[in-house]
Amino acid sequence: MTVDLSQIKNEKNSISDFLRSRAKVTITTRGDFLVLDFGEEKLPKKVIMLLKKFLHQKSLEETYRVIVEKEAAKIVKQKHEKRQNTGKKVTSPSPYDKLPYYFPNRPSLPSRD
Repeated sequence: MTVDLSQIKNEKNSISDFLRSRAKVTITTRGDFLVLDFGEEKLPKKVIMLLKKFLHQKSLEETYRVIVEKEAAKIVKQKHEKRQNTGKKVTSPSPYDKLPYYFPNRPSLPSRD
């Protein structure tokens, strides 16, 4: 299995150390790729979970994500970012305005003319 780290180059060494310690696999580095050798065992699901765990521990899960393709995985940058809270409070109309027929003493809505 190969892991493409071309978009997160600065964390390549720490990712390989993290996978070595947690998954007990042999890892060889080829450029921006990590080649994982599982031996007799098949552990790709565990490796994918560990990649996601690494991103979470480094607080990178909002900027990067893991994409899986057959026998390869990629860590890519998210295309969109989460919206910031503007601080504006949204209020709904009062029941007087929504249901004027339940409140007969309240003046009706102005006409749209």
